[in-house]
Amino acid sequence: MRRKLLLVILVIIGLITGVYVVTRNRISPMATIAALPAEHQNTLITQAFALLKARKDADALSIFQKALLIQPESLDALWGKAEVLRRRRDYQQAEELFNKILK
Repeated sequence: MRRKLLLVILVIIGLITGVYVVTRNRISPMATIAALPAEHQNTLITQAFALLKARKDADALSIFQKALLIQPESLDALWGKAEVLRRRRDYQQAEELFNKILK
């Protein structure tokens, strides 16, 4: 259900911006997100933080990673990804991201 909702959102964003990719008669979400302009990153990050607050860490991590495809140095996306990793007790990777944020 969540994947379908995300796909619908991506299709709508693609139709609004005119940026979407069709592969094998299907829209490719990763290609769509990677092609989105940076201003759409805020929408992704807002959605990811809502999922993080709802403790849906796997979904939040996926969206934070997609936001980082658009803007790899986004402090919000880096922090969100680090927080998910910290919750998963992947302290080493979380620490690396937190240190990257602080630099």
